[in-house]
Amino acid sequence: MSGPATSESLLPTSSALPAAAAAAAAVGDDRPGVAEWLAGRSVLVTGATGFLGQLLVEKLLRSCPEVATIYLLVRERRGEPPQKRIDRILDDQLFDRVRCRRDKLVLVSGDLSEPDLGLKPEDRAKLVRSVNVILHSAATVRFDAPLRTAAAINVRATRELLRLAHEMKELLSLVHVSTMYSHCPQPRIEERVYKPRMSCDQLLNIVEALDDETLDRITPELMRPWPNSYVFTKAIAEDVVLRESKGLPVCVIRPSMVVSTTNEPVPGWINNINGPAGVIIGSGLGLLRTLHIDTEISDLIPADLVTNTICAAAWRTANSRKENISVIAEGEEIPVYNCVSSARNPISWDKVFEICPENGFHYPSEHCIWYFCLFRNKSLLMHYILRVLLHLIPAIIVDTFLRIAGRKPMLWKAYGKIHKFLDITDYFRSHEWTFTDTNMQSLWSELKESDKKIFPCNAADLDWEENIKNWIPGMRMYFLKDPLNTVEKAKVKYNRLKLMHYTLVAAFWLLVIQMLWWTLSWVLSM
Repeated sequence: MSGPATSESLLPTSSALPAAAAAAAAVGDDRPGVAEWLAGRSVLVTGATGFLGQLLVEKLLRSCPEVATIYLLVRERRGEPPQKRIDRILDDQLFDRVRCRRDKLVLVSGDLSEPDLGLKPEDRAKLVRSVNVILHSAATVRFDAPLRTAAAINVRATRELLRLAHEMKELLSLVHVSTMYSHCPQPRIEERVYKPRMSCDQLLNIVEALDDETLDRITPELMRPWPNSYVFTKAIAEDVVLRESKGLPVCVIRPSMVVSTTNEPVPGWINNINGPAGVIIGSGLGLLRTLHIDTEISDLIPADLVTNTICAAAWRTANSRKENISVIAEGEEIPVYNCVSSARNPISWDKVFEICPENGFHYPSEHCIWYFCLFRNKSLLMHYILRVLLHLIPAIIVDTFLRIAGRKPMLWKAYGKIHKFLDITDYFRSHEWTFTDTNMQSLWSELKESDKKIFPCNAADLDWEENIKNWIPGMRMYFLKDPLNTVEKAKVKYNRLKLMHYTLVAAFWLLVIQMLWWTLSWVLSM
């Protein structure tokens, strides 16, 4: 895979991180630990209602109990007020251990898609006066989001947040959460900011000047060679952080494919079907039966390692500032941490798809509609053929019977969503990258031994087999809302589906053999 036209235009490599490591060595263990550093301080978290954001808020409440205040920037969504959204999230069992500390959470109503973050003047003044740490994890993560939406939330909001940060006289650290694939046109992604195809101002001028129809029509050409609006705008957002961060203590975290938690606060927690989770849940329920995948190594990172990295990087950024290291000057690079697993502890897709089905047979869900049967294809043509044979034809048959029975058809519409998901994620199953993680390892080495236990973020220590074994029961409990006390009942249904599956497979091959026999007999009789 070749890089974009601008791939050779890298920003200057900074000496900030080596200097930071030297300063840390000089300071030694006199520095406070992460939780001690956050004691009595106020943190602003964006994206608190998202997957990573929820885990981050829970982690702060649980592992940093002396934190003074956690401000949550939340917008109204689909008519649900911000406070109701937060209350609903806090009712989740994810927060069972920290719900007693919810008084530390302060809701700030805002909207990242609006100018000035949609903040009221009094709320903006409160944040300027109080905030010491900003953890910016908010983004629209939809790969197919309209470019106007992605530009507003991922790019303009980042610029607005940085300008707000410049007003905060007590700011110690700002962490911007990006994605490992923001520079996916590059075959090798290092811990530096690459020059994007266009600047923030250029992108915003385009989306503001054009109507929706025209913008949608030219979006593929604007983004090329980026595959979707999410990674395209996240690349530009990193450039915004670089250019707007002069004088600020900032860093960028780039996680790869984020999967279920490995340990914290519970093993296997997940609340979405983005990325690998969608494939595992879809195939486990018997809906997904064909997958195009043309890579060997997967780069997966558990969500709790990402939240731990965010906390540790915020701490390092603030401590480096004491030595005037992480405050960005004109023309300097910003610290970037590639939060990946393939650099130190790779796992193949073959291994993932070996462990998941084996474990899935022990935890079937009552929501299963068929027995597990997934064909992985390197050939895109074969994948499309199997789509027709194993998805669309069964959908037509089942929906026809449902209509005859007077019930609402469901499979054709479901497969429309599944195929859309497969198409927009296919790029990431068809390419491989080389990632460097030198800065990430430097961060790990600087953590105190006590913090390495509280904020583990070293991918080299992952036990993949043990971790993946938690995925299926976790997805079953936390996403499908199917408690483990129904496993035995689900196994009865699953064994019945297994018998039906192999009966149908046997009947199919008997039919094929019979047709071949008839054909051969006809040829010989001529």
